[in-house]
Order: sequence, then C-alpha cells, then structure tokens
Amino acid sequence: MEHPNITVHDKHFEPFIPEEIIQKEVSRIAKEMNHDLASKDPIFLGILNGAFLFASDLLNKRPSPARFTVCNLTPSGAPNPPGR
Repeated sequence: MEHPNITVHDKHFEPFIPEEIIQKEVSRIAKEMNHDLASKDPIFLGILNGAFLFASDLLNKRPSPARFTVCNLTPSGAPNPPGR
C-alpha cells in the first residue's frame, strides 16, 4: 500500500514507519497492557505532544473503560497555561 506524503504549512513529510506496522505494535502493547492490568482501574496520563492519538488507539483496544488525561509541559517543566 502506498502512503501519501503529508504537508503541514510549508513543510513536506513522508511516513517513516507504515501505519500497518504502527497498528500492529499498538495491538501488541495493548494485549500486554490488558494482561498486566486486568484486575486494576488505571488512570493513563499522556505527556508528549501527539500522545492523545496514540492513547486513543491504545485505549480503544482495552476491554473495559479507562480514564485518560493529557498534561502539556513547557521545556522548563512548568505546565502551560490554558489557551497557549
């Protein structure tokens, strides 16, 4: 399957890792996570930019509902104010 290039503003990107490989690895991680956390009620915290999309793919493979929140940090470690 051919993967299209992505353009954001004036920057052009081509996929480095095919989506099929990423989804296979997400499924592997989810299977391991579901085994390890089977009887627990975890809260997941996403910190890196883009973590929400990864977490969405991962948590959609969970057999039970999960709590998830995102924290955006500045390089100094101080949280960014809302709206920035």
